[in-house]
Formats: sequence, structure tokens, C-alpha cells
Amino acid sequence: MGQIKLGIIELGYREKIDSLSILEQIINYAIEVENKGFSRFWLAEHHYTYPNHPFSNGEILLTILAGMTERIKVGTAGTSISLYSPYSTATNFKMLNNLYSNRIDLGLSKGIPDSKLIMKLANEKLNVDTSFKIFDENLKSIVDLFNNEEKNLKEHNLLIPPLGGSTPDLWYLSGSYRSFDTVIEHKLNFCRSIFHGTGRKIEHKKEELLKCKSLYFEKNGHYPEVALALAVYIGDTIEEATKKVDDFIAETKANAREAFNIIPTTIDLMHEMLLSYQDDFGIDEFIIYDFAVTNEAKIKNVELISEKFNLLALV
Repeated sequence: MGQIKLGIIELGYREKIDSLSILEQIINYAIEVENKGFSRFWLAEHHYTYPNHPFSNGEILLTILAGMTERIKVGTAGTSISLYSPYSTATNFKMLNNLYSNRIDLGLSKGIPDSKLIMKLANEKLNVDTSFKIFDENLKSIVDLFNNEEKNLKEHNLLIPPLGGSTPDLWYLSGSYRSFDTVIEHKLNFCRSIFHGTGRKIEHKKEELLKCKSLYFEKNGHYPEVALALAVYIGDTIEEATKKVDDFIAETKANAREAFNIIPTTIDLMHEMLLSYQDDFGIDEFIIYDFAVTNEAKIKNVELISEKFNLLALV
């Protein structure tokens, strides 16, 4: 295994400040993440309704993050592609990728909003029963628009500017390897999440991933990029971190919010854990959601993580 690479995923939550202030903090957070040697900064699309929620679709914020950084990969994890026109998604992300030196990641999310009205406003055909079908259709359309540029221009008078430009890296997001045949078919990268849901036993399934990667290589002649997404709360002691996580889970159950599997840890324990995960999962890159609720705490953790994992050595 190689040296561990670490990225950050951002959901937008901060305590006790307004949404516009949160947006400013996210920009500062992303800049610090780049400065400390992390590999990626991803925005997660969620259609929450708490009053200071700063963004749902992160595309506009993504343009600012790309403009304020120079090296780091920035993107979405993911874009709820069932909500949007494949043409619009392909057009926006291809333009971004060429404006910002091939640094854009497009994460393909199967998630849909809880609100039936949002689904109706976005896509009259979208509902809980049709969402997976529409996701598959839109995924195929996006891949076609990116990969068959000359054919679409010649046969359909359809252009995704700039002509001949590079396309963003596409990431298939899932909690398992069950849909890896889709990853292979469309030559996608793959990020597995182990932080959605609570109380689930984390299964490594390293052999399953190795088999999937082997099949991918046989079909495409190269290996995909693979990452593991996880959520942590970093405390000064494991007792402090565990109490924070327990309190959050209790609040989540009481308010019927989206559930997360949060790992309580310290910096030292996190280092040991990811070294173990690197071998247990067969993965070198981890995308971290930090459950700290203030920007100051998040930036402090970025500094501690960077030093502990010697991330600047990768830059």
C-alpha cells in the first residue's frame, strides 16, 4: 500500500451563525485544507431545511472554491443527478474543469430530497419509485455527452463546450460494491461510504473490492481511483469524543434527521485506525467528514491531521 491520501467532505453545518457567514467559513476551510496537503475538497448535496443551511446544490459554491485554490481537487459528493438535466450537468462541469486546470470532480449521487415538492419542481417524473431508474438514465446521458463529443456534434448538432476540452473525473458513490458493474461499464472512479446509517457493522470486503478492480482492469486497461468516505468526531480524549457522538445520535433519533455512522476518535487513534483501514479495506485514499460544529475546530483538526499523517510530503 502507498502513503495515505486524505480528502475532506463538507455538508455545510455550523452552529450558531447565519448561512452567509457559513459560506465564507467554508471557503476559508477549503483554502486551509489545500494549504495542509489534503487531496480533495468535496461538497455534499443535501436539501436540508434547518434555518442556516448554506447550500443545497453546491455547483455555484464550487466555482468559488476552485477559483480560491490552485492545486487541490474540488468537486461534489455528490450531485443528485436525478434532479437535473444531464445536458446542464455536463455543460457546467465540463466548463468548470477546463477553467480550473482539470481539478474538478463530479460525484454521482443517487440521493433525492425528502420533499415531494422539490422532486416535482425539479423533475415531474421523479419520485421514490422512479429515482433509481432516472439516475441510471441520467448517468448514461452524462457519460455519453462527455465521451461521444464528435458523434453528438455531427449527428445531433449538440456541443458541450469547449470542443476537445477535458472532462471532469466522475465518481460513483455507494455504500457497497453491488453496482460496480456500472463503474466498470462507464469507466468511473468509486467512493464507498461507511458513514451513512447508524449501528451498522462495518464490513471491509477487501477481497470483493480487489475482484472488482481486477475486472475493471480487464475491461478498461487501467485501474479506477477508489476512496473510502467516513465520518469522525475528534476529541482530546476518546471519552470526550464518545460522549459527543452518543449525544449527537440521541438527538438524531429524537428529531428523525438523516442518520450517520460517526466514529469517535482522537488524532492518535485516527492515525492507527486509518493505517489499519488501509490494509483492511485495500484503499489508500480516505475522504473525511469532520463532525466538529465550528470552523475553528475544523481548521484545528485539519492542522493536526496534516501533521500526524505528514500530508505536506505528498505536495
